[in-house]
Amino acid sequence: MASSSAAGNPTLYFAYGSNLWIAQMTRRCPDFCYVGVACLRGYKWFINERGFANIRETTSPNAVWGLVFAISPADEASLDRSEGVPWCYQKFTLKVVYWPIRGGAGAGMMPTDLRNEGTYANMLVYIDKERNLGRYKPRREYVVRMNNGIADALKAGVPMRYVQKVLRKYIPEGSPESGRQRVTPVRTQGRTQRRTQRVTPVRTQRVTPVRTQGRTQRRTQRVDDLEERIEAEVREFVKRLLDLAWGR
Repeated sequence: MASSSAAGNPTLYFAYGSNLWIAQMTRRCPDFCYVGVACLRGYKWFINERGFANIRETTSPNAVWGLVFAISPADEASLDRSEGVPWCYQKFTLKVVYWPIRGGAGAGMMPTDLRNEGTYANMLVYIDKERNLGRYKPRREYVVRMNNGIADALKAGVPMRYVQKVLRKYIPEGSPESGRQRVTPVRTQGRTQRRTQRVTPVRTQRVTPVRTQGRTQRRTQRVDDLEERIEAEVREFVKRLLDLAWGR
């Protein structure tokens, strides 16, 4: 994470999904700077048919909570690729109320004081306008990333009531560590089981390798990024074929 401010002319970006996870933001946007907690009023959070987080405007008194990051133009371009713009998500500028972190941008992940009224600012928001219905199940690997993001969001000051009332309708509760274990490949589990049979159960429980969990986490991140980019490239390829077929 950048120590002071995002390089170049920074854009305020409102994250409400897996980009709440600071480790993922660090990987996708290395120049980013954490700014504070934010609330987008008049919108509803849900999981769409692709199995990822999305929001839509409503007339009921809903609100979407998230984190605000200042990102550089290079980071924004990287984020566009990760989000699959313009096929998976589209970019919008919306007015969002936010509470800057105490000590100013770059002060670190300190809890934000939400007792003040907050400040309104225009922010970049990624929304999938095509798949705008909820009540779908999240992808299994996405549950892992969302649980990591929820943990970071709560540390930053996102209200627990919002997490329990909105996010937990779709994202099963569980520690990030247990989530990573659930997506361990079957073959790896088999090898782990055979190793466990060679030692005493108590010893096996104590020496579960942290490095293996880290490798599984990084592997999950790489697979997800590859999947999103392949989906975006396929959509672009199909669009070009249709343009050629229609003589455009």
